[in-house]
Order: sequence, then structure tokens, then C-alpha cells
Amino acid sequence: MSKGTLLSLALAAAAALLVFVRSPEEVTMSSQDGRVIARGVIPRRLRPLVVRQISADQPAPFVSSIYEIGSEAALLPLPITVQFSYDPAELGRRNPFELRLAYYDSEFERWNPVTSRVEAGAHRVVAETRRLALWGLVVRQDPGVPPALRRWVIQALLNHSATALGVTVDFEYGRDSEHFILYRLADTRSGCVEPSWETKLVRQTMKEGEYWYRATIVWREGNTADCRLPLDLPSFLNGEDAGAGPDVLNVIAE
Repeated sequence: MSKGTLLSLALAAAAALLVFVRSPEEVTMSSQDGRVIARGVIPRRLRPLVVRQISADQPAPFVSSIYEIGSEAALLPLPITVQFSYDPAELGRRNPFELRLAYYDSEFERWNPVTSRVEAGAHRVVAETRRLALWGLVVRQDPGVPPALRRWVIQALLNHSATALGVTVDFEYGRDSEHFILYRLADTRSGCVEPSWETKLVRQTMKEGEYWYRATIVWREGNTADCRLPLDLPSFLNGEDAGAGPDVLNVIAE
């Protein structure tokens, strides 16, 4: 596959999945021992690692600079550090802890965020990886309330007249039921066609592990009703029905 074709596919996938921050100020790579590229990290069969900007002037507003690091889909025998610097002025009102590094998976034609460390004081995002691919600095797109869960909430409100005190939609983490609140229902009037949702992201990072969407309705009578739906990565990024896909989301870690 030519680089031009790969980049075109990557940009098309980005339109549906991720919102890109504008051009990073600087991109650097180093090994865990602090050297730029440690001896033995790059196999002899690969050419020296080159980082070059290949899409700085793309006209689409969602596109950031994307950097090609080495050969597509190659894996290094030892981990390296990928570090993107960013201009905080370009983030606007966004929280810098929403930033992630992501690589383009040409096999599945999608962008995959990886576990990243945000160093807000230094204005940079860092990730450890062995992967050589197209890399970009991204922010997570608002996932929205999944359609299946939204339908369940609306139907539950219709069935119980106007007795709902409130509804929350959140992440449930793993087997410990640790919750990450995403949305709180601001309008619980019975019969409303589309409830209004108040966004409240209370956790800045997600651990590695299994995630679920969970909706909880609290009735005036003191009863509760729950709906629990699996969350998969494509659903999280593009807001499609969370019930279609893998049973759980495994947050990607290199």
C-alpha cells in the first residue's frame, strides 16, 4: 500500500472517529535510557528511524499534523518513547488530560489511542511503544449517549409517569464496579421525546481493563432501575450503538 493511499485512509477514518488538535510544536523520540535512539532498538533490516511531518497543511479542519515514524506496522524489539508537544492556546477550553497519542491501524482502517501520559506543565503527551506506524496527537470525541441506552432511558421514563428523580449514565470499570460518570440527565419530564443531558466527566484518565455503559434511574419511591450495556472501542469513538460489538472494551496499552 502506498503512503499516499495509507494517509488518505487514515484521514478518512479520522473524520469519523477522532478530533485532532492542531499541529504539535515538536515531536521527539527517545529510548527508556534517555538516548534518542538506543543501540539495538532498531533491527538492522530497518533503515534509521526518521520522524517527518507529512500532513501539516491538510485543508480539513479536523486534521492535525500526522507524523510517519519508520516503516508501516513494524515492531521494534525494545520500547521507545514517543513524545508530542502541543500549544495550550490551541486547546481552547479543552482539558489537556483529554489528549491521547494514537496510531493508524491500516488493517482495520481506524485510529487506536494508546495509553498516554499527559505532562500538562511541560505541554507534552508521552507514550511508550514498540510500534512504527502513522501517529497523531488526538482528543477523544464526545461519545454521546449510546442509542440503545437512550431508548431504554426514554422508555423507562414513559413507563413510570413523572416519578423519576434523576438518571446517570457512566462507565463501570471491570469487576470492582468503579464508576466514571459521563452524563447526568438534566430533564426527567415524562413523555419528553429527547431528554437533555448534562455532561460531567469526573475522571481524567481511564485504567486498562473492561468497561461498560451503565444507566441508573432513581424513582421517588426509593427504587432504582439499571441498564448495563457493553462498551466497545468503535462505539466509544463514533457514538454508534454500544450493544453491537465486543462484550467489553480493553483500553489499549502497548
